Amino acid sequence: PEERPIEGRLSDFKYVPLPNQRGGSSKVDQGQRELAATLLLKLAHENPTADTLHPAAKYHLMLHEFEQSKQEFAAALALEPQNAKIHSDFGAGLFEEGRMQQPGADGNQLQLYGRSLDELNKALELDTSLLEAHFNRALLLQYMSPSEQAKIAWKDYLQRDSTSPW
Repeated sequence: PEERPIEGRLSDFKYVPLPNQRGGSSKVDQGQRELAATLLLKLAHENPTADTLHPAAKYHLMLHEFEQSKQEFAAALALEPQNAKIHSDFGAGLFEEGRMQQPGADGNQLQLYGRSLDELNKALELDTSLLEAHFNRALLLQYMSPSEQAKIAWKDYLQRDSTSPW
């Protein structure tokens, strides 16, 4: 895609900007997306490994199909619990789902943010060099409560990735 469908950063995806207008037309080739989805989801269904479930989970996340995405992330982590990229992307998904919630309505947003932070911290515990997890953690902390902790997280991320467009 030429614009990213979630605010967070997913593993193995290059930088693309967020859409800068609401309700504007998407810059996605729908035919190509449908073909890719068919192949990707068929492979994940026929051969459920972490290597097939993880991309399927990211696909559902990008469509904001949060329940399906969470199921596939959980299944991928059950098969590969030490995979930092899966933890990071799962954290990005939980953050995105939380970001879509109404704040304070039922406490679900804070619960999702807390689970997201757990996943991102686990990703960084497994791989301290994973830039996506550093970016997502800083973004999450900024949303949770702009604070000194968020400021420190952004400084840490920018020291590690000062030249990318992210």
